[in-house]
Amino acid sequence: MNLIDMRTSPPRHLWKTWDRRTLPATHVVVHHSATSYNTSIYEIAFYHVNNKDMPSIQYHYVVTADGQVCWMNDDELLVWHGHGSNEWGIGVCLVGDFTHEHPPEVQLRAARELVAHLEARHGRRLEVIGHKEAPRAATACPGDTWDEWKGELRMTEGGGARILLQTQSPNYPDWLVDHARRLGGCQLINPWRGAWWKFRDAGVPFVLGRYVAPNDADNALVAQGARGAEIWFRDWFWPNASRCPGITKWSGHNEKPAFNAEQARAQDAFVSRLADLYHDHGLQLVAYRVSTHHWEYGLWQYFGESLAKVDYLARNSYAYGDRFDLHDADGLMRLVKDVEAIRRYGHRVPPCILTEIGYDSDPSPGIGHRGWRTRGIDAETYTTELIHALLRLSSAVP
Repeated sequence: MNLIDMRTSPPRHLWKTWDRRTLPATHVVVHHSATSYNTSIYEIAFYHVNNKDMPSIQYHYVVTADGQVCWMNDDELLVWHGHGSNEWGIGVCLVGDFTHEHPPEVQLRAARELVAHLEARHGRRLEVIGHKEAPRAATACPGDTWDEWKGELRMTEGGGARILLQTQSPNYPDWLVDHARRLGGCQLINPWRGAWWKFRDAGVPFVLGRYVAPNDADNALVAQGARGAEIWFRDWFWPNASRCPGITKWSGHNEKPAFNAEQARAQDAFVSRLADLYHDHGLQLVAYRVSTHHWEYGLWQYFGESLAKVDYLARNSYAYGDRFDLHDADGLMRLVKDVEAIRRYGHRVPPCILTEIGYDSDPSPGIGHRGWRTRGIDAETYTTELIHALLRLSSAVP
């Protein structure tokens, strides 16, 4: 995170100062400047000091459109930014007008990192709300699109893991879209086979695509390292992913476990190059480094290059039928162990947990039929039960 300390920078009032808050910070309150992207921080501060007679700019932090994070006031100061949230809220302003559009990705990424930084600094999980969600707030800030991108600010290691549904079937009933919106996201396997835009149009904040190629082909290309990634992207992935222009987050290949240093180095080179190709095409890469493939944690030291580039890590947890392995003690401990491994090697990469919902119509063993069918309930009831369990669990995920 590019943090710039501007706490003593003008313009500031000649004699007015902010009081110190009497309550600990428990929330991050997000604002937009409601101006163009190229509005300078000086212009915003000048308006607050000279037109509104404030001690200084009315935010603790400002995030510019190009991803700079500017520290404007001490966190402990009672800055007037969010109506009834001033006593317990840290004010963060994203420069721009988000009435009709989302912040650019570089700005969102910087804001995510800021939330993680603040949680580490204050030693607690901070709730993230929009200005309009603060008590007594009569405003549209941070814009009409807030509900569509607010989930993006919670996807950091410091802020907890993102839990997503995963569906194999191209049949996307409306109730499934509603569940995905409530939970916050969904991974769609080979989404061009179905109406993937339903999730985008419904405002699901985290729509993740995944291209599934034959495992043998994947494994052979991974062994080739960077060159294999170029072939995989060119011949397998991009011809299909380009048919879904509204999906900007994609999983990588079906990762084969690395059992020795040579395999780990090849996979590191593959994923590193794949991340470059994704980013060159305006996409984000969700890598399956944290997975049910039982990685040998001692090999993590060989994944430094790829882990420095990927946007998210994923751990697959299959939730078929009566056995929700993410919900039992052993499953949760495996997840905790995976996240601890990320921290141990110093990789601050946001994790995702993908759970197979099990309603899919695929007749192959293990794809749904052990669950709701054998229990005599329908797919929607089954998925509703699963969503409730996941929502209860989400607060326990580190």
